[in-house]
Amino acid sequence: VFRFDNNGLELIAREGSGNVPAVAGANFQSFSAVAIDDQANALVRGTLTQAGIVGSSNNQGLWRYSTSGALLARTGSGAVPGIASANFSSLPTVGLRFSGDGRMPLSGSLAVGTGGVGSSTDRGLWSYFDTSGTLISRESTHVAPGFSSETFITYGPHSINDNNQIVMTGVLNMGGVITATNRAGIWVFSPTEGNLLVARAGMNDAPGLAGASFTQFIEPVINNSGQVAFSAVDSATQSGLWLYTENNGVLIARTSGGVPDVPGASFTSFTSHALTDSGELFFVGMITPEIGPEPNNKGIWQMNGTERDRVIFRNGSGNVPGVPDANFADFTAIAANEVGSLAVNASLSLIAGGVTADNDTGLWLVDPEGDASLVAREGDSLAGRTIASLSFTSGSGGSDGRTTGFNALNQLLFQATFTDGTSGLFLYTPTTTTYLEADFNKDGYVDETDLQLWQEGFNLSNAGDADGDGDTDGADFLIWQRQYTGSAAQAGSLPVPEPSVWWLFAMALCLSQHRNSLSAGHNS
Repeated sequence: VFRFDNNGLELIAREGSGNVPAVAGANFQSFSAVAIDDQANALVRGTLTQAGIVGSSNNQGLWRYSTSGALLARTGSGAVPGIASANFSSLPTVGLRFSGDGRMPLSGSLAVGTGGVGSSTDRGLWSYFDTSGTLISRESTHVAPGFSSETFITYGPHSINDNNQIVMTGVLNMGGVITATNRAGIWVFSPTEGNLLVARAGMNDAPGLAGASFTQFIEPVINNSGQVAFSAVDSATQSGLWLYTENNGVLIARTSGGVPDVPGASFTSFTSHALTDSGELFFVGMITPEIGPEPNNKGIWQMNGTERDRVIFRNGSGNVPGVPDANFADFTAIAANEVGSLAVNASLSLIAGGVTADNDTGLWLVDPEGDASLVAREGDSLAGRTIASLSFTSGSGGSDGRTTGFNALNQLLFQATFTDGTSGLFLYTPTTTTYLEADFNKDGYVDETDLQLWQEGFNLSNAGDADGDGDTDGADFLIWQRQYTGSAAQAGSLPVPEPSVWWLFAMALCLSQHRNSLSAGHNS
């Protein structure tokens, strides 16, 4: 596992090389998932080689790497938050969730017989921050939000936003008013706003459908505004997408329902929904009937339940940015970011636009205003090689805790595989991306790295030119000071030093520069 930043590549963890945090003498055997937060902390899900003290019951773990590595949770090793003497028996293997400030929700199972755990109390939901974990809810033990005494039996898929709000699907224990038809629901756990039951099956209250009930919920997502979006099946066996703001739900789209920008059509299915911080829901949808000389039954829609609902791309309908006269054929993956931009991996039809099997896939970006551009396409030249295929990490809305290759600066990290068999990772930055004037290295933060560039360019070059006058001087330093955000690891947590302190620093630096020039003149 490697971490890349402006200083280059750093090896974090490696199979068979020892150095496993908190497990002396152990080796990593494999890694099944990684994630990274806005502070550049990496979360690693690993499996240890079974040897010495490591066996099949304690070889799974989660590690957090900041400046050094730390063990968060490990099977068979005790240290289960909130349950003394218990052991984890299983941990998530894929789909790690990680908020911007490094908080991680964990739905795990406990080993029966440890810490008084029985078969009816062996599941739970935890939240980890740094290396400290908190038990949020436990099977048959904690009352479910919105109820007086009912408890959970299972905890389903979940996500987390940057405010440490966790949304999840859950199932309640049956008994009393809880039956097989109303035991499923969606809950939000929030340390500041309080816990909340968002939606529940079998209650005849599906928004937009008079008298209808939810029967099944599919993985929910939450944004930084606390809005929740999810796909569900209703009592009429139709699928739909709903958006909730607290307890107020809006039906966004439904199979057999109308399709924005395609009169007379109906949706037949939905996939890959992503929710932005402004409440925009992007999704891939299938529609019927097909109208036209080639398939045009699939597209990407942007909807929030208002008159702004629209189709972004649709197969068989032209309008392929960067490829005149071509048609989209299929949409492989999408990802949105916090500010409402969209990244798309799609294939093109071979029928028109000079498209062949050697150049029929590509990556596109769409900004919040709907302007789209081609990022890269199969058959293009990149790094002196010809692209054979393209992919990126998709499925996120930018602030829902899912791993993503598309950040709030509209930068897209993608993998290109070339016709010679080689491959590489590439970071695409749109030319329209704007940065603060004092962000000299264009990484999205005004921090100590930019100050160093200002120092190096002071009276020598324009490396720290923030006011656009072609040189690096004290005026540029004042702009750096006003725009200071701190690094990714510090933004929002470090105070900007008082102006007088920085003026003293600047004066000391100028004096140092002056002395150096005098010394150089004297020596010459």
